Amino acid sequence: MATAFGALSINGNATPSLVPNVAAKYTQGWAAHSVSQRGNRSVTVSAANSRLTLVPGVYEVELNLTAETEDVSGTSQADAIGVVTFQLRRGGVALAGAVAQLDAQAVDRPQTISIHDIVEITRAHVTAGTNYVEVYHSSGDAAGTDILIANGRFIAKRLS
Repeated sequence: MATAFGALSINGNATPSLVPNVAAKYTQGWAAHSVSQRGNRSVTVSAANSRLTLVPGVYEVELNLTAETEDVSGTSQADAIGVVTFQLRRGGVALAGAVAQLDAQAVDRPQTISIHDIVEITRAHVTAGTNYVEVYHSSGDAAGTDILIANGRFIAKRLS
C-alpha cells in the first residue's frame, strides 16, 4: 500500500492564546501543510475545523508544537498555576496516554510539546461520525494560562 498521510501546520504564529481551564479544541493558527495530503486520500485535512478525518485503518498520529510561555509572550494575566495540558482526541474522546504537559508559569523560554500515538479507526467510527482526531488543550488555572504556539505540525500517517 502506498503511504498516505495528512498534516496541519502552524508556521510563525504570533497570536497569544489564553488556554481555558476546561478542555477545549486548539484551533488557533492551523493551516493545511504544503504537502497536506498524499497517497490514497485516507486522511482528509481541515484547517477550518482543526481536524484530521480518517478512513478505517491504523494510523501513526503525531503532534509537535513549540510553545512560548507567558513570560516570553508578555501576555500574562497574573496566572496562578500555569500548567498547560495538550491531548489528542478521537471523535471528541480523549485517547488514554496521548498527553503532554508544560509549565508555562515558571519557565521563561520556548518549550516543545510532543505527542506520538497509534490510533485505530473502525467502520463503526465512520458510521458514528467519530472518525477524526483533534488537539485539545486545558489549563490548571481557573483564569486560564497564556501561551504562544509559534510553530508546529499535526500529522496522521496510515500504517494499514
